[in-house]
Amino acid sequence: LENRKAISAAKAVVPLSQLLGDGMKVQDNTPQERAATVLADLARLGENKLLLVDSAAALVAMLSSDSPIAKTSAAGALCQIASVARNKEKLVEVGIIPPLVSILQGDLQEAQKLAVGALWHLSMVDFNKGKMVEAGVIPALVTVLDSEADEAREHAVAVISTLTRSHGANKKTVAQAGGIKPLIQLLTDPSIKTQKHAA
Repeated sequence: LENRKAISAAKAVVPLSQLLGDGMKVQDNTPQERAATVLADLARLGENKLLLVDSAAALVAMLSSDSPIAKTSAAGALCQIASVARNKEKLVEVGIIPPLVSILQGDLQEAQKLAVGALWHLSMVDFNKGKMVEAGVIPALVTVLDSEADEAREHAVAVISTLTRSHGANKKTVAQAGGIKPLIQLLTDPSIKTQKHAA
């Protein structure tokens, strides 16, 4: 925490953000990748979440990177940025939802956990819910319901719960995606929050 505050106080967030470039074609062990990793950590501080929204387009582009570290770091930074109400609209404008859905369908568990966390933050805005459904988020979320990561399961079932409560037709989509059985299994999940969302 002290390191985060010291780096932020030195006004390093903007120059680190500039190292991201356009976020495209990021390779392993490059300045872009390392900058994304540092920014994912710095994004935990409230003031940085507002600063980093200006770099959202580059971070969103990085979600499609071939570099697992860059992809995971970008997802981590965006999850933090998405937790701020005023940032949610900007993130959707720069196309965050489709690449987050793609990550859910991949095999990077840490990136999945962070991506579903970002989707959970974004689902708090009604307009975003329709965008998420259009992008195929429900079948992708169903695949995360049996994740080994407790937080991923909790956020995935929370988003499904939010989407089905806001629009009844989404219940049918959950059933068609094979979501009923894993939802029933989550009623006995170790997490009380997960149980509550699954009910």
